[in-house]
Amino acid sequence: MVLNQSERCNLTITEEVRVFEKVAYIPVFALGLLLNSAALCLFLVRRRSWTETHVYMVNLVLADLALILPLPFRIYSVFHRSEVWDFCPLLIAVHYVNMYASILTLTAISVHRFAVVRFPFSARAGRWRKQTAAVLCVLIWVAVAAICAKLSQAHTRDKLQTCFDRVAEPLPLWIVLVVFVVGYLLPCCVILFCSGQTIVSLLGDKEGITQEKRKCVAIIAANLVVFVVCYTPFHVMVLVRFGAGIRKCETYNLVHNVFHITSWIATTNCCLDSIAYYFLFKDIFH
Repeated sequence: MVLNQSERCNLTITEEVRVFEKVAYIPVFALGLLLNSAALCLFLVRRRSWTETHVYMVNLVLADLALILPLPFRIYSVFHRSEVWDFCPLLIAVHYVNMYASILTLTAISVHRFAVVRFPFSARAGRWRKQTAAVLCVLIWVAVAAICAKLSQAHTRDKLQTCFDRVAEPLPLWIVLVVFVVGYLLPCCVILFCSGQTIVSLLGDKEGITQEKRKCVAIIAANLVVFVVCYTPFHVMVLVRFGAGIRKCETYNLVHNVFHITSWIATTNCCLDSIAYYFLFKDIFH
């Protein structure tokens, strides 16, 4: 029988993790806000006509920017962990809505990039490319919001130990699987396949490997590594933290501390997207 963690375990954060969060979240917020605001201004002010690439990019920037804006509450919560506000469940929902909107938008960008490189004439011949991209972005937000609205039912105020910490008990298995499979595993597989095929196509081009193509390959590879490094540890810990049914409080607290660190790692992706994808799409895939 699985230990009832909510009754027997009092989750604690080690002093080292507390110091890490106090130091680490502030630059993520400042840098992310600056970079994503600048990227949004560049797309909205300097672009006279949009293509489907710009639609995806703006959607990505908006998702990352919306993920960053609630971070001041996260930073405040780091310094005052005993407080649970009435709107804490909303902050958690906003966090996950924007994180997974960003992940699914990155997936759409990878598919689009793969289509442009592998099937250039077909990809550029469609009449409704921009409209299709806009509809897909709207569907991403609707799907993610619907899933996270259901998820928020498991994060009501009475189930929170601090504003961003759920009490020590497993989530329903279906929620954990949906978050892991739909939110991470499937997008990761699609991005791995599309990025790999795109790199193979660029390197195997009969016209030769130009400096521009080498730059494209390097950026695509860097994007792929960043995605895997940022999101894999977090989602592995989602499985362990919420779905494993850990029996010992000492083990649960260790997992809880590691989960906090991987959550920060996942958040840093919002800073990196605005740099890498802007330069990737600036002159190449449009």
